[in-house]
Amino acid sequence: PIIIEKVSLSVLNLKEENSKLQKKLKTPKLQEGKILHHIDYEDTKQNLLIVLQEHGYLNAKFITNEININQANYSASII
Repeated sequence: PIIIEKVSLSVLNLKEENSKLQKKLKTPKLQEGKILHHIDYEDTKQNLLIVLQEHGYLNAKFITNEININQANYSASII
């Protein structure tokens, strides 16, 4: 299995005072040390867009969305 080594998710132009939204953007399926399942990655991307749109960020989109796999140590970085 491929283990998630790093997860780097950020939202540009997000109002910091929106703590409820910040909590919803945390993704329990994609955590460092967990096994990477591609369906969890795709679900997380979809759910993030839905949450952002529900909070008024109607033009939300991904600038970068990639998984870098290190085959030598069976790990992945999600950007």
